[in-house]
Amino acid sequence: MMKTQSICLLVLCVMLAACGDDAASDNGPVTPPDNPNRDLPAKGGPDGTEEFETPDELFGVEQADPNEQALDAVDTTAACCPVTFAILDINGIDDETRVELVGTEAPLATPTSMTYADGVWSVEVCMPSSYPGRYHYDFVYEEGELSQTLDTFNEFAPNQDILGVSENIWIQADTCADAFVDEHSRTSN
Repeated sequence: MMKTQSICLLVLCVMLAACGDDAASDNGPVTPPDNPNRDLPAKGGPDGTEEFETPDELFGVEQADPNEQALDAVDTTAACCPVTFAILDINGIDDETRVELVGTEAPLATPTSMTYADGVWSVEVCMPSSYPGRYHYDFVYEEGELSQTLDTFNEFAPNQDILGVSENIWIQADTCADAFVDEHSRTSN
């Protein structure tokens, strides 16, 4: 036990000698030295004539404001109009495998399946009022491996004959009301 106390006392003395005994001398808080004025390097290239505001500008990296990017991702000019597209069944018999609404531009560029009820095929699609394209209906008949598609248009909805092919047209507008959205669901005069 005596040997352990001697070693501890020896270690304590060595530590106090190496670090100093702050308790013995009361100098108070240490005040840092004043920083001398120094010249800052010039901004820009080697000759100091060209100034850069940020490191991104120095390396030609253009940084966009994240809030602006979020606004760019959303098209605030085109209104989304809920539109019911409808067409009478060609022969009044539900003998088609399916009917699809197909357009020349998104959101109708991918065929959209329609549902059948009371002799009418219909589907609701959210359309931009400024849609720039045309559309038609594909009546698909399948039996075994045989498939036949009949492209047609709704004669009661806005339509146009282009080079001998009749298609339905969308009337581009700034608002849903101006786009005559109800006209695309008409199935009679």
